[in-house]
Amino acid sequence: MTKVPKTNFITFSKSNNFLLLLMLLFSASNVNAELSSFPGAEGFGAVSIGGRGGKVIKVTNLNSNGPGSLQAACETKGPRIVIFEVGGVIRGDVAIKHSHITIAGQTAPGPGITIEGRLLSRPEPWRRLNDIIVRFIRIRPPPTTGHAGDAVQMPDTERVILDHVSMSWANDEMIDICHSSEFTIQWCTIEESDTEGHGKGFAHNFGIISAYPNSGNISIHHNLFAHHSRRSPSLSPYVPGKPGDFRNNVIYNFHEGLTHDGHTPLAPINFISNYYKRGPSSDRIFPFEFHKKGKYYLEGNFIDGFGEFNNPWDRRLKFPPWIQASRHGKKLDRPADMAPVTTYMAQEAYRKVLAGAGCFPRDRVTTRTIREVMEGTGKWGRNAPPNPSDEWFLEGLVGGKVLKDSDGDGIPDAWEDARGLNKRDPNDYNRIMPSGYTAIEEYINDRAEILIGSRKGEKL
Repeated sequence: MTKVPKTNFITFSKSNNFLLLLMLLFSASNVNAELSSFPGAEGFGAVSIGGRGGKVIKVTNLNSNGPGSLQAACETKGPRIVIFEVGGVIRGDVAIKHSHITIAGQTAPGPGITIEGRLLSRPEPWRRLNDIIVRFIRIRPPPTTGHAGDAVQMPDTERVILDHVSMSWANDEMIDICHSSEFTIQWCTIEESDTEGHGKGFAHNFGIISAYPNSGNISIHHNLFAHHSRRSPSLSPYVPGKPGDFRNNVIYNFHEGLTHDGHTPLAPINFISNYYKRGPSSDRIFPFEFHKKGKYYLEGNFIDGFGEFNNPWDRRLKFPPWIQASRHGKKLDRPADMAPVTTYMAQEAYRKVLAGAGCFPRDRVTTRTIREVMEGTGKWGRNAPPNPSDEWFLEGLVGGKVLKDSDGDGIPDAWEDARGLNKRDPNDYNRIMPSGYTAIEEYINDRAEILIGSRKGEKL
């Protein structure tokens, strides 16, 4: 990692004169260009700076709106890093209305944060949101009747990364990132889409959709897709030269994996070392449904019970219940250029994803989903009571306490003491540390590493 010069120990302070502020902003822009969103961020969205260099906003209650709420933080203008002094269930949708935000769910004490609603991007008219980082939250929307809803809806965005997010129960797609670019979805659990309530009157329990103009440079890696009938994923990069990359994912209990559903991919797509496993809800699986104008590179993909599978164009293959839905498109001999992603063999990725994906601490839904994948059980559709209580959501999760923060800058006193910061200086949270990250970023990154621990290791 690039080291920053000795002049990096400057803080954002109201007392700095205008010239000093300009120097700092110039220095920060250089650092931003060299740093990933956080250690471990990979793929096209790892260029997102989120709320780097901005204010710290504390979420102090679980209200759906109003002062101290997550929604209030998402409505605030300007760069901001959102931390939590409370853990539990937030009931209602959360809408991000302005760019440059980091939502650090890993800072929530005890059980972490569950949103019983959707996570949405809702910019002002004719604007695109950019630079969004979301980590370590759970998104579990309630049942709906007569209209479609996605768990994460972030169309028309750029430079976004979702990391260690657990989501379930949407009745349209689980994730909609149409018209979006420079986007990473990594180490997430995308679980159990709902088969009921869609406005068209039929089951629409689908995974991810990425299509339409402006879409491209999409990275989807090290995620678990479990209990979706289709669109795992629907990936149609539209901008020539901005490909899609789908690697080291685990896809379980599905009918169709890749689909395009009429959307033409104008840039190539990589499918590398993914693990496909049939489940009880479909006796036949279609890992790839190609478009006649698409270009695809396949390497190292593995079907449980069959073996490696990278050439669905080979008409000699006879292997029901794993069958080709389409031999359309062009087979590429080399992968499309893409942002770096650590890649394992498919069987290794299977173990690592089951051990390390999703929001930690894992709640009862993700814990059950992981068990179902391992045992080959489960089914399509919502597996939860109609109106789950907070106690239901948080069963098995333990409480926690807020650490002392004398200056209110979002960094606990003990952490500041250990790193030579001043726990009575409310402005040193934006000091640039030797790592290149600001102090508040380094603190929230440490919190993430503590949550993950050794969970990406060999043992489940």
